[in-house]
Amino acid sequence: MVLEAVERDETKDAAGEAGAGGGRNERGLSPRSLRAATEIYARWEAERERTPLDRVVGAEFRSRKYLNSSERRWISAAIYGSVRYLRRQEFLLSALGQDASPENLLNLWTLLATGADEALTVTTTPPNIGEGVAPERLQALERALTTLPGPDTPGDYLRTTLGFSDAMAAGLETLLGDEAIAAGRALNQQAPVTLRVNALRATRGKILATLEDAAPTRFSPWGVELPGRVNVHDLPGFRFGWFEVQEEASQLAALLTDARPGQLIMDVAAGAGGKTLALAALMQNQGRLIAFDTSAPRLEELDKRVKRAGITCVESQIIPADDAGTWQPAVSLQRKINKLYGTADGVLLDAPCTGSGVLRRSPDAKWRTLDLDA
Repeated sequence: MVLEAVERDETKDAAGEAGAGGGRNERGLSPRSLRAATEIYARWEAERERTPLDRVVGAEFRSRKYLNSSERRWISAAIYGSVRYLRRQEFLLSALGQDASPENLLNLWTLLATGADEALTVTTTPPNIGEGVAPERLQALERALTTLPGPDTPGDYLRTTLGFSDAMAAGLETLLGDEAIAAGRALNQQAPVTLRVNALRATRGKILATLEDAAPTRFSPWGVELPGRVNVHDLPGFRFGWFEVQEEASQLAALLTDARPGQLIMDVAAGAGGKTLALAALMQNQGRLIAFDTSAPRLEELDKRVKRAGITCVESQIIPADDAGTWQPAVSLQRKINKLYGTADGVLLDAPCTGSGVLRRSPDAKWRTLDLDA
């Protein structure tokens, strides 16, 4: 192998904060964090068709309580980065004569320094977590980096260096033309943490004054953006329902309904209720807001969030569905739904879409395909 797996040494623990970018010898990189990252990546690879990356990583972190915070940060950065640039990483490993196994992908990540995609370099401080890396192996990687497509071949650059699937790259090119590259670079950026202030319990000014380095969002009057990754549950005010995590685009979708106090509003396919909660704030907790979904666990999560937010106008209603997602309500529920026909002041339906809007936070969406009947 050109890039050997590093020697495992459980006696060397790590402390400190890992970087969010490349694979430099950050203090969060340790033999056990590299091994854990490899195992977690392997699990995602086995479950990728049915389980999103964030759920796999979250479940693994809950079961691996021995990992310290620095190691968890490094593992997250390495796994998400390897998935985000999977096609680029596979290209480099192929040039090195290696297969794209989880171990090889993660070892490769440790050797890449941060930087723009077309300016990637081999780190000048190779990981010191075992026997090290021979100079000739680093030189081989440097040569492989020079073969990556550049912006002068935009199609190959978008697909290989920026790491987009053929279908997604073609879609960007069709929709955006010459701007496809700029869009691809933007979609590869790590998303900030965005909060929606619960206007029923707080003001944006209060949140901005409470949370360090927080900034108002550009478009949503409710939004607050945080500069880096944080444990939202530990932030001041979370337990009191001052805010919820919600992308700015989702906040704007709720605002566009123009829901008002006293109205009857329905949120169809509500899920865990991000937009439901936003609608309730628009309605000033007055009126009737019915949240429909086929998933009982998601509606249970909605009920918890409603309680924390101090909302009383929301009714959650599960509608059973078959494996294909077709609603199968009982006769009594069907009668209830029929009585609602034509009575709502507004209906919000967050229908299935391309998923491209979540790529910054969920890079694994690059590699999922979904065919919808016309």
